[in-house]
Amino acid sequence: MPTPNLGPGPIHFPFFLPNGYTIGMVMQFHILLVAFIMGAAIIMAVSGSVPPHRQSQPWERFTRTFAWFLVETYSFGATLAVFGLVLMFGLYPRLMAIMASLFFAPLLAIFAAWIIMTYSLVAYAYLWPRREGHRVLHQSLIYVYSAAETVFIVLISMWTSYMLTPNGRSAVQAAFNATWGPELFHRIIGNISYAGFMLAAWGGWRAFRKRKHGSSLDRAYYHWVGHFGFLWGILFEMLQPLVGYFYVLRIRAGNPTTYYRMMLGDKAWAWLLQMALVGLTFVLSDLYMWLSIRRSTIERRGVAALTAMRVGAGLEAPSSDELRNYSTMKQVMQLGRQREHPPERDWLTRGYCNAALWALGILAVLGIMPESVPVLGSMTAKYACLIGFVVFTLLTLLIYWRRSRSWVWGNMGKAAQWTLVSLGVVLILLMIVMGGIRYSNPQTSVINGSMPLPALPVQQAP
Repeated sequence: MPTPNLGPGPIHFPFFLPNGYTIGMVMQFHILLVAFIMGAAIIMAVSGSVPPHRQSQPWERFTRTFAWFLVETYSFGATLAVFGLVLMFGLYPRLMAIMASLFFAPLLAIFAAWIIMTYSLVAYAYLWPRREGHRVLHQSLIYVYSAAETVFIVLISMWTSYMLTPNGRSAVQAAFNATWGPELFHRIIGNISYAGFMLAAWGGWRAFRKRKHGSSLDRAYYHWVGHFGFLWGILFEMLQPLVGYFYVLRIRAGNPTTYYRMMLGDKAWAWLLQMALVGLTFVLSDLYMWLSIRRSTIERRGVAALTAMRVGAGLEAPSSDELRNYSTMKQVMQLGRQREHPPERDWLTRGYCNAALWALGILAVLGIMPESVPVLGSMTAKYACLIGFVVFTLLTLLIYWRRSRSWVWGNMGKAAQWTLVSLGVVLILLMIVMGGIRYSNPQTSVINGSMPLPALPVQQAP
């Protein structure tokens, strides 16, 4: 009897690792790089659009620095993607036969978007010396790149979401499957948040390295980069619980088996680990804001005390440039800590920040309660914890933003610097765990080739 020719079977490489781990390590590294590139490009589209006459902060230095950094890392990220595709075709040939036939048109569009992304990003970096006099035209290149990468994400999400919630052989049905929309927004928002936190971590690390021997200009710049990246990171991170909630609902509707495996079955431990990392992200973010608010309070009191001392001695008040000097700022902080009986407003602010930090810590613990714990381990309780993360962080963020408008750039405490670095490490771990959960649960009928392959020839059995 004739038997269907299902194509070649999978191979195993390297021999000491399962195929899933091989693909996972390559693609996770690729995603960590590309997610940063895509998120940072959108941030640069904003930072590079600030007119020169309104640049009270070093927007141009920031945009130029990361234009070159993205170009240098873009090729490596693309190389990893190609290597990952080669591995997937070899390790999962039947799966890739199905996917390539269903998504042939989107794959062509993805390739076209990739070409546009490559040329526009390279041109943006290499034409920077000609930016003056052609500012609008030059900045439009990063807009083109951002638009092309958005198209890329829209199309690639069709492929990846179908692996989670496959819904038949029709190309249109496959593209617009149950989880395509939520995954698309989850990716875009997540890329921007991840890039923002990584920029903040870089700014915190560089500020730590420059704290004593760097120039006042460098200290102010890296302080501002940490602050600027943190704002992008936390603002978009606060949107993730809402998007993630609808994402989970669509997974449950489109593939109940995978949903219960992810949330309640043998993968539930990874879901709890993800909740722990999300909670730690919000706790560390609040800790950074609390440290910055407290330092700005001491700084304000110290500046007032130093100004009073100098005016009383018949001298001029310290200028903003003088305050950025390391020795002067050290004296300011010492005077600020010595002042007794701070204003009632400072006590109230400190009391709220302490309470918010404790509340976030408690919510982070409650969020990792297993399902076996009555009430506290339920999904409703976990969603309530996510809402609490956003509410307390938003209130602290309003205070942080107001204080940031008057503090001295360059006066960033060591604890705040290392908190930003820790946030970057946590975000990397969170990206890895989320990717592991997301891609370790593909539909088994797709992987093992039992889903009907399109238009394959039939060969006679011997």
